[in-house]
Amino acid sequence: MLMPSPRVGQHQRQAPRMPRMNRLLAAPVGIAALLLLFFAAVSMCWIWLRMGRPEDPGAIHLALLLLPLAVLGIAAASAGSDDFSLARMTWLVFMVGAIWTGAYALRVGASAGSMAGVLGGDEAGAEAMAPKDLPPLATDPSFGKGFDQWPFGVVYGLMYAAMSVLFISWLAVWTSEVKPMPGTFAADERTVRARLLSLPAQIPQLQVEEGPAADEMRVVYRYRSGARNMQVRLWLDDAHSRIRSRIYTGIAGDKPLTAEEARMYKGPTSATDLHPDADIIWKASWVAVPRSAETREQLRLRLVENEVELPRRVSETFATDVGVGTELLPHILTEIAQQSGWTWRGGLLFF
Repeated sequence: MLMPSPRVGQHQRQAPRMPRMNRLLAAPVGIAALLLLFFAAVSMCWIWLRMGRPEDPGAIHLALLLLPLAVLGIAAASAGSDDFSLARMTWLVFMVGAIWTGAYALRVGASAGSMAGVLGGDEAGAEAMAPKDLPPLATDPSFGKGFDQWPFGVVYGLMYAAMSVLFISWLAVWTSEVKPMPGTFAADERTVRARLLSLPAQIPQLQVEEGPAADEMRVVYRYRSGARNMQVRLWLDDAHSRIRSRIYTGIAGDKPLTAEEARMYKGPTSATDLHPDADIIWKASWVAVPRSAETREQLRLRLVENEVELPRRVSETFATDVGVGTELLPHILTEIAQQSGWTWRGGLLFF
C-alpha cells in the first residue's frame, strides 16, 4: 500500500533558489586581481629604479607583468560551479602569478644593473668598453651584480608570504560562510545556546560545554576510543547574529586509516632513505570545511523551540566509530545557525 508523500514544509523544506553568481565578479577573483596588480606595480617600480624610467612606458614589461590577470580571468570563467573550486583556482593563480612577477623583476633588474655598473655605466657602449683580455665570465651582463638584487628579493618575499597567509585565511572564511535563511527571524543568544546544548541528547558522542570566554562554546566529538577528536570552537556574536567558528582536529597515537596517513608521519630511515609505513601517528591541525547546501538538506534537521531534532540515521552515523561524523558535525552546526537566523562563519588563523 502506497503512503501519500508528505507535503512540502511538513517534514522537509525546500532551499530557496539563489541566483547564479558571476564568477568574474566573485570576491576572491577581485581580491586576487588587486593583489596581483599590487605585486606587478612593485615589480615595475623596481625595474624602473634599476633601468631608469624610460620615455616609453615599456609595453612589453607591462604585458608580461599583467599576464597573471589574464590567466586569472580565464581560470575564473572556467572554474567549477562550486565555490570551493573557484577559491582553489583563484589561490593557485595568485600564488604562481605573484612569483612570476617577482622573478621577472629580479631577472630584468639584475641584467640592467650589471651592464650599467660593471663596465662604467654606459649601457650602449658596454660591449665596446670591455677589455679584450678579460675572461668571458667577467663580460657577462649578470657578472658581479646578482647580490645587488637581494634587498628587493627579501622585501618581495616577505610581502608575498604575509599576503599569502592573509589571503588563504580569508578564502577559508569565504568558502564556509553561510547566510541565514531568507525571512527567518533571528533568535536571541540564549535560544541559540540552548539549541547547541541539546545536541548530546540526539548524539551522545558529542560533548557541548561553555568556553573560557563569556561568548565561547565548544563542541567536541571523540571517536576511535578517544584516539581521534574534532573540536569546534564557537564564538556567539549576539549583536550581529553571527557564529564564528574554528575547527580543530587531532590524532593522538592512533593507527593510520589510509595509506596517505601511513606515509606522512614518519621520516626516511638513514639506511634506505625510504619512507616506511608508520605504525602509530600523531597529528593536530586547524581545518576549514566548505559549505554544502546539499549536505545540510540531507540532514533533515528540525528545530522545535529550544531543542534540536535529527533523524535516527544521522545519530547512528556518529556511533559507527569510524569518524564519519567528522564530515557531518560542521554542517549540523551550520544548519542550527542558519535555521536560527544567524550567520555561520568558519574561520582559519587570523579570521
